[in-house]
Amino acid sequence: MMRILFVASRLHLNYTDSLRALANKFYLKVLVSWGVENERHNDLSINRFPEGLFSRALTPLHRSAGLKTEQIAYRKRHPSLVWLLRYIREHRIDTVYARRDNKHLLRTAWLAARLAGCRFVTYRQQILDSAKQMDSQAIYPLCKISDEVKSPVNFIPLAIDLSRIPTRPLLPYSSAGSEPLRIMAVGKLIERKGHQLLIEAAAQLRDRLPLQISIYGAYSEFHAHQYGQQLAEMIADYGLQNRVRLMPQIAPDAMLEEYARHHLFVYAGWVQLKRDGEEETYDRANGTTGTQLYSLIEAMATGLPIVCASERRVVGAVNNGSNGLVFEKGNADDLVNKIEVIANMDLAAMGARSRALVEIHYNAQDFTKRFCEFTKD
Repeated sequence: MMRILFVASRLHLNYTDSLRALANKFYLKVLVSWGVENERHNDLSINRFPEGLFSRALTPLHRSAGLKTEQIAYRKRHPSLVWLLRYIREHRIDTVYARRDNKHLLRTAWLAARLAGCRFVTYRQQILDSAKQMDSQAIYPLCKISDEVKSPVNFIPLAIDLSRIPTRPLLPYSSAGSEPLRIMAVGKLIERKGHQLLIEAAAQLRDRLPLQISIYGAYSEFHAHQYGQQLAEMIADYGLQNRVRLMPQIAPDAMLEEYARHHLFVYAGWVQLKRDGEEETYDRANGTTGTQLYSLIEAMATGLPIVCASERRVVGAVNNGSNGLVFEKGNADDLVNKIEVIANMDLAAMGARSRALVEIHYNAQDFTKRFCEFTKD
């Protein structure tokens, strides 16, 4: 039986279902630097690694540079090499699997694995093999780390355990009726999540289409970034208090009920609004090339149709015209157009196709096979 150690700064929901699939077949240990309240771990056994001496010594410098505790833990904190090596040997680990976006943790985990004589792999958050070329072309500040540690970079499936998400009919909607189109958006209250575009779209649509928009962020982000306050002021300036709501943070399991209360999921954000030489990504919106947006996959699994920005790291789960529509990222007018168009389409049929795409491409049960394939020597 393979004995796996998964090391990351934090156990994101993005990959807990995939890891649980591994734990059902292999011996799996999980080490993390930090966690947040109410985070669901899907019955995984989670341990915190002690911060290494060198890592602790640098903490005052990071604080003086203005980094907050969670930022330090997420990007800078790593275990002691000696401690991690001892842990690997104690649990007879043969495969170390480390997240790649904490370069300090990645290098420590790689060196410990090398000294222990076991296999080491790292990953990007992506879904299918067909997404590798797309992801390798993206501008990413840590893209050279895998070359530095001489380890293959693989792609952890952004996948969901469908057994915890029941199949149910989409909330009925007819554009000819008086019932508002219930739209939801999920994401941090920061500019690149595109919530301001959705608010602008709501302002343009107020006299053309009855709608109710709920934006699910977190109140801690509301105060920490102060962008939430700007969104609230924007809603007030447009007079949309009865149409657009900023929702509080909701426990992950409770979010399934929130998806079920809506007709449509909208993601209007971007990683970077413009890149030199970047082309629009409508051709990637075929439902098979993957996404880095967990909430989008979760919405699809719940049976929601999608309106999504043409963001190359997100759009690959949407089959444009089948389970959703894609608009030009950053373009509020195009977003308005796509919402009007999709409101007159068969949302129930599109939602059913969303669920079908998840069953085919994003099922966590398939991860064990993928993991075995990319850990072959």
